[in-house]
Amino acid sequence: MRSKREADWLLKAHDPVECFVTLQQAAAMVNRSKRSLERMLSRMPMPRVQGTGGKPSEWEWSELRPWLEEYYGRKLPERFPGG
Repeated sequence: MRSKREADWLLKAHDPVECFVTLQQAAAMVNRSKRSLERMLSRMPMPRVQGTGGKPSEWEWSELRPWLEEYYGRKLPERFPGG
C-alpha cells in the first residue's frame, strides 16, 4: 500500500507539463530551417507567447506537434525532448 503522499506525488509526476518551443526548435524536429516554418506562420497554430523586443515567440508543444505531424508527415514525440 502506498501512502497518500506517495500517491499524490505519482499523480503529479504523470501530469502533462506545459512545454514551450521556439520556431527554431520546432524546425529542427522536422528537419527544416526556421525560415521554412516562417513561411507557414499563417497556417500554424498561434503562438502562446508572442515574441517582442528580439525575443522569439513560443508555441505550446502539445498544440504545435499535431500540426507538424500532419503537415510534414512525421511522427513526433508527445513530450518535447529535453522539455
